[in-house]
Amino acid sequence: GRNVSYDVKIPDGCDWITRPATSKTRAIQTSTVELKVAENKTYKDREAVVVIYNEDAGAEAKITISQPFTTTFKVDNNSFEVEMEGGNVTVNLESNVSYKVSIPDSCNWITMPTASRTRQKTRATGTSAIVFRVSENTSYKERDGVVTISNKEAGAEVKIYIHQKFKTTFTVDKNEAKVAMEGGTVTANVESNIPYEV
Repeated sequence: GRNVSYDVKIPDGCDWITRPATSKTRAIQTSTVELKVAENKTYKDREAVVVIYNEDAGAEAKITISQPFTTTFKVDNNSFEVEMEGGNVTVNLESNVSYKVSIPDSCNWITMPTASRTRQKTRATGTSAIVFRVSENTSYKERDGVVTISNKEAGAEVKIYIHQKFKTTFTVDKNEAKVAMEGGTVTANVESNIPYEV
């Protein structure tokens, strides 16, 4: 208990801590100082020292208030294999922060709707289904791409690895031909998905 009135000083810039108005008293009493702490939407831990004091009596007590921010930013799967014909890849991102998707220029075979590239800030943890379209592989070889989903302010980042197959088709319907002594024509049917020379 104290026998002097007191004030409460909340540091400048700590508008996330408030105190309901109360009356001062000089009687010896035990009282409760109530401080309301707002939800932490800053993407980082924060701390403030609140001072309960009476300047005339030279009395003060300090309360250190710490509030963490925990980032949720995870995917259900970060590695995908896509057939040569192409198709969709769906990444389920669980997050309590906004995000941005970055696809390197070298991966122009991976696309997505522009509207899905960013998610606005949100208070609650939620799951976003991010869909990537992988085009048909006409490069004549397997290929790999890395897509980044991130929130730089929160220090959150996840990389999505996409591997696309390529299967070479190259067959000739005959591997032997007999030609008359006078000469003639030989024909062969070639089934191929790659360029070839004779």
